[in-house]
Amino acid sequence: MAIEHMVMPQVSGKKEGDFYFGDFPCAIVTTDTSSVPFSITVDFGSGCTNANGDFFAGLLIIQLSSDNFNAQVGNYQRITFTNLITTTDTVSGDALFTYTGLNGSGNPTMSLVSNLTTAGKWDEIRFNGTNNLAIEFALDTVGGANNTVQYFTGSGIGTVNGQSYTQTITQALNYSEQCEDHFVSGELKVEIPAQADRFIDYGPGACDDRATITQSGVTTNITLQ
Repeated sequence: MAIEHMVMPQVSGKKEGDFYFGDFPCAIVTTDTSSVPFSITVDFGSGCTNANGDFFAGLLIIQLSSDNFNAQVGNYQRITFTNLITTTDTVSGDALFTYTGLNGSGNPTMSLVSNLTTAGKWDEIRFNGTNNLAIEFALDTVGGANNTVQYFTGSGIGTVNGQSYTQTITQALNYSEQCEDHFVSGELKVEIPAQADRFIDYGPGACDDRATITQSGVTTNITLQ
């Protein structure tokens, strides 16, 4: 799962996943609510590992304009990563989540603007660069039970290994909390100069780790990581 998703504001009233800072014995958590924005600083120092084998080191700062994120349109949560080292990646930069109110279906929505230096990606979405995403929260029955799902739209630009790219969500990406951290449907278009466009199809809604990549008319099955 992407770091950004681990610290995403909980507009649905439910805790996503099983990631808690308290699981890390080295984490020093400092909270300041004396003025707005409130802040939470999580200092992992030189690093440690939790019971699940996840390693974290470095510094994470979360700023909140309110202790009730979805109480008012415009409330925000900013996450700043300072040389945050995980089991698989190193992250620097910031991500800004802003509550954008209820949509026409009555579902809460928010925006995500991130500007990060990272090698990480989430189900082929890369975060090294600038991304502008919109996120809708809803209830669905993916996985056989009522659960919170999130629909992602938007685009981003960045550079990986010295090569620029543009990524655009052409069909809303559907993430379900019951589906092992993977998108279950939607499509992502990835454009890289001097290469044929790639289209990642996450399927018809099945709760699995499968997707396909189509490039120059050739479709390949992949397993999402």
